[in-house]
Amino acid sequence: MERFHNVQLEIGEGVATLWLDRPERHHAIDRGMMDGLEAALDRLDQQTDCRVLILTATGEESFCAGGDLTYFASLKTETAVRSMCHRMIGLLTRLSNERRVVVAAVNGQALGGGCEMLAYAHLRVASRRARFAFRQAVNGIVT
Repeated sequence: MERFHNVQLEIGEGVATLWLDRPERHHAIDRGMMDGLEAALDRLDQQTDCRVLILTATGEESFCAGGDLTYFASLKTETAVRSMCHRMIGLLTRLSNERRVVVAAVNGQALGGGCEMLAYAHLRVASRRARFAFRQAVNGIVT
């Protein structure tokens, strides 16, 4: 098991599992988690024998609450917001274009950007605890 910032990666026989690991914030995405996702995907790029990537989260309450609103509030300029958006779009595009099959294993609530992340996976599997909601409009955010 390899640990990155708010992300864990385990590479096994042909299958890699990437866990979002920020349960205290329902795995909400901030700068640190984007750093961790990029590092884990970079590490995974070194593996040629891995054919499947399972994307999930630690714990059972949440898969991903989307973007961290506290982090969003810290972005004070249009340039900062655009930079963050382009970075996240790059990560999602990277998942979508992944040469491996990306399976999202939804083990809890997926809110806002968490649902958007699911759209970039090739397959999605949900537990009985999974709940889905787009909450951006309530928070004044465009999807």
